[in-house]
Order: sequence, then structure tokens, then C-alpha cells
Amino acid sequence: MNSSHYRISPLHQISEIKSFLFLSGIAVIKPDPVGKLGITTIVNATTEENTPPVRGVDVVRIRVDDHPSANLGIHFHVISDKIKTVKDNGGKVLVHCMAGVSRSASLVLAYLVKHERMTLKQAYYYVKSVRPIIHPNLGFWKQLVDFERRLKGTPTVALVPTRLSPYPGKIKDQSPIIIYLPSVPDVYAEELREAERKDERDKERAAAVQERASATAKSLARTSPPFASLSLTRPSHSPSARISPLSTTSYRSTALSPTRTRIIPISRSTPSSLSRSMISSSSPSPSVRFAPRLTTTLY
Repeated sequence: MNSSHYRISPLHQISEIKSFLFLSGIAVIKPDPVGKLGITTIVNATTEENTPPVRGVDVVRIRVDDHPSANLGIHFHVISDKIKTVKDNGGKVLVHCMAGVSRSASLVLAYLVKHERMTLKQAYYYVKSVRPIIHPNLGFWKQLVDFERRLKGTPTVALVPTRLSPYPGKIKDQSPIIIYLPSVPDVYAEELREAERKDERDKERAAAVQERASATAKSLARTSPPFASLSLTRPSHSPSARISPLSTTSYRSTALSPTRTRIIPISRSTPSSLSRSMISSSSPSPSVRFAPRLTTTLY
């Protein structure tokens, strides 16, 4: 059986970012997996839930809402330095929020930028390759861009404006109305454009398949006769029907009884009168009668 049908969702996994750094949601924080991974410190970035207690594991708690207006940036330096300290001491850190998507992912990105010599863009794609569901909210992205700018002078992720399609229709002699949304990181814009391109390719592929199917149906309709014109040809039982002989010997059957039929071969050159006399003389019983109208000739 294909085990791929039973792959665990990333929401229910502890993702290994580095050999000493892990990222997850709260649902998987249990003594058994935490103990097997050798985790010594857990960073809880939620306001909703307490980290389930695990013996021998230190818990660092920062209370932040997953909202664009929440100030997560004030914890970037503290948590980044904490992760590095645990690493230098031979320990391992697990950073989690509720789902391991926004808050905890932002803290991990900040650490990679500060202590692992990664740009913010590199860190994002690196973590996303390990945990594809990460998606820091727009407020956290702005704080991460500012964090990289202060550390390295120039940010590698730009915040770009986006817009919806214009309202349907136009007002006479006026341009269409355009709605601008809040700025988004360019990495999101690239993903949106790629998703749009994929949708277009899927639509074109579906249209091509439909066109080929339609062309095939039309071709079959032109070359196939209509069903109503099809008829079943039945063999003719008319005495005048002529059938081409398949051999030089013909056979006539005479009724011997209601359940028996006697087959007597006769030559094609034998006259019919002689055939009847031959059949009558060779009949073992006077009850055998020659019935020419009931006789079936097989060729």
C-alpha cells in the first residue's frame, strides 16, 4: 500500500529547521516527541495556550497576538540571542505558536537573519522549503523588514502595493476605479503571480482537452452511420433465394421423426426425381416421408 496516502500534515509535525532548532504548532508538544528530539528549551509565542509541561525542558513565554498590529519585533533580538545561547551550550530549541505558521515562523526568521548569515529572503525560502505552510502576517513582515534594515543596512524583501481588479464596467469618460490593498512582501507577490500563471496553464490545458474531445466527437459523427439506419440482416427462407455454393456436395434433410433428422448427401448433378427415389429406396422405414416444401437445403 502506498504510504504517501498517510502523510502527516505539517500542522501536526515538528519541523527541523536546523539540527538544534525546531518549529511547530502547539498540538504536537508532547513529552514523547519532545524527548526523542532532545529538545531542552521551548519558546511559546502565544497568548492562547500554555505549553504542556515536559520534564526537564525550560519554557520561555512571550505573549503576542497573531495580528498585524501586534508588536512581535520587540522580541526578535531577545529570542534570537536565546536560541544562540542554547545552541552554544549543546541544547536544542523548539519555537511554537498555535499552528507554527505566523508568530513562531517570524521568530525563527529573525534568528536566521541575525545569527546564521542569511538574508531575510533567503531565510524565508529556506524555512518554507522545510515547512511549506509558514505565512507571517503583513504586520510581522513589516517588522522583519525593519529588523533586517537595522542589522544590515539594506533589506532584501520589499513591501510592494497590490491592487484588486477594477470594478466591472466603466463610468463614462472616467477611468475605472482601482482598490489598493496594504503592501505585501514581494515574496508573496511572486507566489501570487506564480499561482495565477499556474491557473492560466490549467485553464489552457483544460480548454485544449475539451477541444480535442469535441473534434473527436465530430469526426465520429461524420464517419459513423446513424443508429436508426442500422438493421439486422436475416437469412432469407424464400425458395427462390440463391446462395453461392461453398462445395461440390449439397445436403438435404428429411424429417424422420419429430426429434430426429436424417441428412443424406446427394450429388449436385443428380436430378431431383432421382434424388427422391434414392431417398425413398434407402429409407429403412415406410414411415419416412419426403416433404419437399419442408426440406431445407444447406450449402
